[in-house]
Amino acid sequence: MKKIELINMKIRNFKGFKEFELIADGKNLTIAGENSTGKSSLYDAFMYCLFGKDSHDSAKFEWKPLDEKNNPIHYLETEVTLDLSVDGTPVSFSRTTKEKWREEFEGNETVYRVDGIKMTLTKYKKRIEEIIDEDTFKQLTNIYYVAEVMATADRRAFLFDLVGDLNDEEVINSKTELKPLIKILDGRTVDDKRKLLMEESPKIKQDLKEHEVRIDEADRNSIDLSALNQKELEANKAASEAEIEELQTKISSIMNGSEKTNKLSELQTKKAELETLRSKHSIKQNKKVDGLQKGKQEAYEKAMDAQNAFITHESGRQRSLRMIENAKEDIISKEKDVQSLREDYTAIATEVFLEFDEHKASCQYCGQEYPEEQKGEIREKYEKEKIIFNTKKSMSLESINAKGKDLAGSLTAKKEELESIENNLVLLEEEKLVLVIERDQAKEEYVKIQQTIKDLQAKAMPFEETKTYQEKVAEMDAISAEIETMAGSVQSDVDVIQNKINVLKANINQINEDLYQFVLAAKQEERKLELIENQKKLANRNGEIKQQINLLNEFVKAKVSLLTEKINSEFKLVTFKLFNILNNGSLEEVCQPLVDGVPFSSGLNTGSRMEAGLDIINTLTRLKGVSVPIFVDNAEGLTKEVKLDSQLIQLKVVQGQKELKIESKEMVGGK
Repeated sequence: MKKIELINMKIRNFKGFKEFELIADGKNLTIAGENSTGKSSLYDAFMYCLFGKDSHDSAKFEWKPLDEKNNPIHYLETEVTLDLSVDGTPVSFSRTTKEKWREEFEGNETVYRVDGIKMTLTKYKKRIEEIIDEDTFKQLTNIYYVAEVMATADRRAFLFDLVGDLNDEEVINSKTELKPLIKILDGRTVDDKRKLLMEESPKIKQDLKEHEVRIDEADRNSIDLSALNQKELEANKAASEAEIEELQTKISSIMNGSEKTNKLSELQTKKAELETLRSKHSIKQNKKVDGLQKGKQEAYEKAMDAQNAFITHESGRQRSLRMIENAKEDIISKEKDVQSLREDYTAIATEVFLEFDEHKASCQYCGQEYPEEQKGEIREKYEKEKIIFNTKKSMSLESINAKGKDLAGSLTAKKEELESIENNLVLLEEEKLVLVIERDQAKEEYVKIQQTIKDLQAKAMPFEETKTYQEKVAEMDAISAEIETMAGSVQSDVDVIQNKINVLKANINQINEDLYQFVLAAKQEERKLELIENQKKLANRNGEIKQQINLLNEFVKAKVSLLTEKINSEFKLVTFKLFNILNNGSLEEVCQPLVDGVPFSSGLNTGSRMEAGLDIINTLTRLKGVSVPIFVDNAEGLTKEVKLDSQLIQLKVVQGQKELKIESKEMVGGK
């Protein structure tokens, strides 16, 4: 372990010290004195020499000596020199600062030396960094630094780095019920898998809603076949076709054997051809409409898809608007909290403890002074109250500073989040315009096809008006004219039979139209079943996602437990609460030091806080493998002896001790 010890510290013109030398020789020290005798200034001088800051980690503090009116005394040279031992090797650091004047004060200039050698600030810092970095030094010398000064997020990250994080495999292997995650993760990290599931989940839910709409639409647009019987229609068609064949055979039998019969046969052939042409004309007209019906269905689905896309997008846009409103309200609330903290800080900072009233040393009724012993007790009581007041004031200011840092970080993050959402909203507005155009175009296409079908149905040319019909009728008229000259009753019989055939063919045409309704209904049912099957798959996937997210939540809880146990096992006295479980089951990241379940910052007395801070430093010293001098201000509150592996310098308030009293003690390390 690297051991850094204070051997000697020389101070000149620093705060209340004109000339002072602290001889430590690497030993534990107890420095006692009344308030304002310079105990804390020793700690300030130590930190000032190394890092240019005071013991509260502030670079803006008054280090110059003050006159009787509390104004800085000019034209003095301030110097602090530290003689340290690093694993037994001596090293000296010196910081000398003096004012720079010409016609007026132009600022301060500082000279830095290491082992007496003058160097730049950069090289000075680098030399210190080679021994120990500033953050580590503050963590190991200030008993309140880790527990209170560090921001919550920084403290969490620091502890995780200190003991090492757990990988996903270690957490999964810790609990049998987490084993399925190995297959679910498929090589991904838990965080990446959670992001994918959280992104997929709303899409699946939206698809389920859209499928419900489509299935409902398919039900409402289904063809009503209640009045039709497919088997009966097919049987009637077959019977009509058979009867036509029989009647045509009968006509042939009547017409065989005479010239008139031949002409009648020719006429019947022409009529049959005419009916064939009529049937083809009808089929052709139906095909036009059939193709458009298919196009109409496709256009309808396209329009529905466009409408659903618009609804989904509009839902996201409205959600972004609500998020912006919530973020703005949150920012206003946080800014009010920041202002409130500032006001609290100012109010507490300006509070002062009234100076001792000499009248309290005499009887308020007769004016006679109390005995010296009683006056001493009154004075001692006043000093204790003053110490309690200043301690509470310091703790309150430190607490407000810590809260302010956390709140400032949260406010910055919220403003960045607001900016991101507003930028995304601009993109959503642009996308909305595109979706509206696509939706309107799809609707227009659907309406256009629908109107085309209606126009075709209304304007379909009757077969009797076609050129083909007129030519064929002309041929038939010519044959009929020849037959008129022929005598006999053959034509009358044939006409009767032919009329029956015509009725049967018309019946077959109607049957074909009715049977086609079954074809269309089958297509619609096929589409509906396809939608239902997809809906089942989506529902199953939605259930899988919920189950996987629940399993990932269990993973997080297991990791929390393992990490908390791993970190807390390193400390003897202090434990850290790293997570809060919220009402909805989710986890809130915290990092609260506790002693026997009592919060470090709000529930412990001064002595317990000091013991806890020393316990933290002891652990960090062991894990980081380096020890530095520990300064404990107001050490009179530390009533229990704590075994340390570091040099301990205790600063105690002792009433009546007008000058600093320094006692040394050999260091006794302990585990």
